Amino acid sequence: MNAIETRNGNARRVTPACDVWETKDGVHVVAEMPGVEAGAVEVTVERDLLSIRGRAELPRPSARAQGLTATVPVEYLRQFQLADTADADAIQASAKDGLVRVLVPRKVPAQRRIPVAVG
Repeated sequence: MNAIETRNGNARRVTPACDVWETKDGVHVVAEMPGVEAGAVEVTVERDLLSIRGRAELPRPSARAQGLTATVPVEYLRQFQLADTADADAIQASAKDGLVRVLVPRKVPAQRRIPVAVG
């Protein structure tokens, strides 16, 4: 899937391509954010909306062709609606080499034994 670009002032706002799949551990998301370092990534949950944000300075394609070092700021943003079964308090995230990996584990269903009264 290709990223979608829009303009936000001088910065390019990019919707990064993502791979999403489900395993027994939960839902895995890998977002492609070229040029983003781990310190420039923010993963948040507000209510039931997971947001993955990142910021990078990428070389301008025209500048690179001319041997220049001009850059353009890029803001990445991708959002996902969390299911009722998602454990938002246990979400894990990591970033390396322009890939942001997020694991959204499932809630462990509460189990308790209900006493049954006689009569």
